[in-house]
Amino acid sequence: MISFFEASLKTLSIHHIGNPVNDEFYSLSMAPLPVRSPESSYLLHYFLSPFGKVNEMYNLHHATGDLNLNPVYESVYGLLTRGTVQGMFHEVSKELAKHLFDSSKHPKIKSGEM
Repeated sequence: MISFFEASLKTLSIHHIGNPVNDEFYSLSMAPLPVRSPESSYLLHYFLSPFGKVNEMYNLHHATGDLNLNPVYESVYGLLTRGTVQGMFHEVSKELAKHLFDSSKHPKIKSGEM
């Protein structure tokens, strides 16, 4: 079972990702949204509750075997090792949104918020 006891939520970056195969686009937010303390516990429960229902492990990989070439791993690892500098989280979320858009190659992938 995954424990989120020490998890916290301070800011949100919300982007809309379309499907390029369906001639849709992506829209990136200009700035992150601050989260106030009373809202934090509700949002944290909303975002993390689906992960508590299943006990699965997720792994990143790259075809060459070098994990550093995986763009998701590189972005998140860089964010976690450099610390959360003001604005860095938002910039990394924009990189990940663009990567998700570029990776959406199936017509049945629905657009939505990230």
